[in-house]
Order: sequence, then structure tokens, then C-alpha cells
Amino acid sequence: MKKNSATNKGLHEIRKLLPCILLFMLLCITIVPGCVEKNIDEDNSVRMVKMNRDVSPHEASFIINKNQTDSDFVILDVRTQKEYLMGFIPGAININYQDMNFEYNLDKLDRDKTYLIYCKTGIKSMLVRHIMDEMNFTSVYNLQGGIDAWENAEFAVNKPDVHENEPDTGLILDNSLKINPIISNNLQ
Repeated sequence: MKKNSATNKGLHEIRKLLPCILLFMLLCITIVPGCVEKNIDEDNSVRMVKMNRDVSPHEASFIINKNQTDSDFVILDVRTQKEYLMGFIPGAININYQDMNFEYNLDKLDRDKTYLIYCKTGIKSMLVRHIMDEMNFTSVYNLQGGIDAWENAEFAVNKPDVHENEPDTGLILDNSLKINPIISNNLQ
């Protein structure tokens, strides 16, 4: 009789915990797969893909500082050349989202590098993040609120001295070197 009583008491305790256990399992099923994705390559090998996500200006600043000496880290400005030349995050390269060669230029980038992308308000760069995700880039961070939020948080912006009448070439690697539409091998 004591054995049955102990068993019933144990079952009763498990029943009390069951909603918590089910909630935990549900969270694991929905949240964890969103953080890391598995891709099956052509040779049937599985590779893990880093999470692509939005970051605040403060998180972006941390990511930039953490990766400032890492050649596998790229800051990518997707605004027009004219917008870029009005001010950009130090170290950023420019690939114009509105350029007809935009996806061609993106395709030339190394998919295994880490990218921090931004535009003026964060909307175009959010779209670009999704395009890069579809193109199997492994690590892409979108600056929420774009360079407007970056400047409002009082982070540094480079403002080069340039002529206003320069034609938009679609791609700028820095404020002195312009290439269109082929990206140099330095980025790959």
C-alpha cells in the first residue's frame, strides 16, 4: 500500500509540473531553431549558419570595436553614393541598393565574412539583410534606425570633402577609391 501511495504522490507531482515542462519544450522548439540554421551543401554536408539580425547603434558600435582588426568584418553602407558622401560610418564601403548592378555587386562579396549593414533609416538595409540571407551570407547585422540612429547616439561619422557634381558610380570602397561594378579582390 505504501508503494502505491508513493507512486501516486510522484505522479501527482509530475502532473503539477507538466504545464511548465510543456511550456519549456514549446519554447525550445520555437526559439532555438531561429538562432542557428542548418544548411545542406551540395555534397550533403551540414554547415551551421550564424544568425542574421537587427542591432541597435550601441550593439553596432560594440561589434565594430570588437572586429576593428578583423579582415573578415565589413561595414556596408547601402545608400546612394550622394548619401554616402554626406557622411558614413568610418571604415564603411558603399554598394548602392538602388543601382541596377546591386545584386551583382553583392554576389562578389565573400559570404563567410561578417557584415554590418546600414542605410539612412534602417529600412533598405533590412531588405538587403533579407537578400543577403537568401544569398547564403553567414553573418549579417542590420543597424536599426540606420545612420540617423547612429548619429543620434552621437557615434562618429566621416564626412569627406568631395565635389557635388560627381556621377554616382554605384560602388565606393572608401572615400578615395571608386570601382564600378567590379569589386576588388580585397573584399573577397
